[in-house]
Amino acid sequence: MVILLAEDNIGVQFIAWQTLTEAGLTVLTAADGQAALEKSRQHAGPIDILLTDIDLPRLTGLELARILKQERPKIKNPFHIR
Repeated sequence: MVILLAEDNIGVQFIAWQTLTEAGLTVLTAADGQAALEKSRQHAGPIDILLTDIDLPRLTGLELARILKQERPKIKNPFHIR
């Protein structure tokens, strides 16, 4: 399972990354919404879950979720964007 983690607080990002990778998950990290979108576009395989902060620089978590839901319809996200 691949998770895209968008979190601008490096401490929170590290704890989340560490916890998820120790659980055997693959985690792609980004420090802002635009970087997360770019990381998604560069990742050739599936991304199963978006885990994002709502208040991100450059592109909010909600905006990111809406774009990714269009580009990756199978991605699961906490906003349930359709």
